Amino acid sequence: MKAYLAGCVDCDGYFTIKRSTYHMRVRNDASNPVFSEKVGLKQVIPVVVDLLQEYFGGYRRIEKPSAKNGKPLHAWSVTDKQAVACVQCLLPYLKVKLAQANVLIELRRSKDRTKGHSHNPIPPDEIRLRELLFLQVKSLNDIRPTKPVLI
Repeated sequence: MKAYLAGCVDCDGYFTIKRSTYHMRVRNDASNPVFSEKVGLKQVIPVVVDLLQEYFGGYRRIEKPSAKNGKPLHAWSVTDKQAVACVQCLLPYLKVKLAQANVLIELRRSKDRTKGHSHNPIPPDEIRLRELLFLQVKSLNDIRPTKPVLI
């Protein structure tokens, strides 16, 4: 089952990092962005979405189609510690999105290193690392062709 789910997420899913500045901009009660690990998948048929939710928990929803004649999409996602638990379970079977999965694990390590900092600011080197991990996973997920560099 794990190998099957890993193949589905490798094909139609995503591993990403959400970067939120809401607490900085709106509430003014934070000095740094919040970074969250996120794993998800969207498909027209609900079978795999249902299996992922049964296996890993998380959130299930139906999204409107983006194409004019498209079908609704069954979507599933899981965040933070649940996302990392999902990644660790699927990791041995991932082929296509292995690098993105490893970036999420590295973000969790950074967050675990700063546990208990609720009254102390998170060290600047950890914030820089999280920003770099955010940019790294964003780059790995960018499917646009790169332009050759002319020398």
